[in-house]
Amino acid sequence: MPCGFVQELLQEKIQQLETQIREMASFKAKLENYRDRWATTTLQPKPGGICPLIETLDPNNR
Repeated sequence: MPCGFVQELLQEKIQQLETQIREMASFKAKLENYRDRWATTTLQPKPGGICPLIETLDPNNR
């Protein structure tokens, strides 16, 4: 039945979007956490160095 097939496709797409939204919300929360933690830092890069804030990130959680 064509209409049933279309409804199934729509439901699959909705579920995919819900998953993406959850993942993006989690990522947004991580970024906000970095922003808030780094707001009070006084770290300055060494000449020719990169921003020391980046170096504080967990390489397994980037």
